[in-house]
Amino acid sequence: MVSSRIQEYSYGLVVQCRLRSVSDGHVREGEGGDCPSSNNETPGEHVAGVDNRAAGRLAGDLIGRFLPKDEPQKIALFAGSLAYRGHEEREMGFRHILSEEFRYLEIVDLREIRDDRIRAYAESTTLLSGHPDLAAIYNIGGGNSGIGKPLEECGRGREVVFVGHEVTEDTRLMLIKGTMDALTSPPSFIRF
Repeated sequence: MVSSRIQEYSYGLVVQCRLRSVSDGHVREGEGGDCPSSNNETPGEHVAGVDNRAAGRLAGDLIGRFLPKDEPQKIALFAGSLAYRGHEEREMGFRHILSEEFRYLEIVDLREIRDDRIRAYAESTTLLSGHPDLAAIYNIGGGNSGIGKPLEECGRGREVVFVGHEVTEDTRLMLIKGTMDALTSPPSFIRF
């Protein structure tokens, strides 16, 4: 899978796959030569990536600070896929900060949207109609525009706190309009 051309012109290779067994196998194929590899799932000396647990904690802290203090509120989570270790870690960090600092906030739903804005739109529309008292949304992965559109369509874009990751043209515009309240760029690390 990893060609000799990649090994010839690269200093390293980082792989993200949903299935650990697939990514481990492909990383092993890349070993050997002058191209070190890591898939962020394989324990070892060479690791590069995002501190996803810290990213989830930051998102939870922001939502907790944006909502009224000590008032019970309902929150929904969206994940691209919990098969992604990074999304699982963000969820853990988010839940951890809520249990530490914001015990009065309740997670009422977790939906997987496969980082797909069309699926995110359908899931968000259903969620918003089923929870008219929803106070906040945390999107762990991609598909932010699919969440923002139904918020705007139902007139709750400035009412529901919406926090996600990654600055894109869509998320930048949602920040300007007030549909999104915060975006984080998760802290990265490299360890050799």
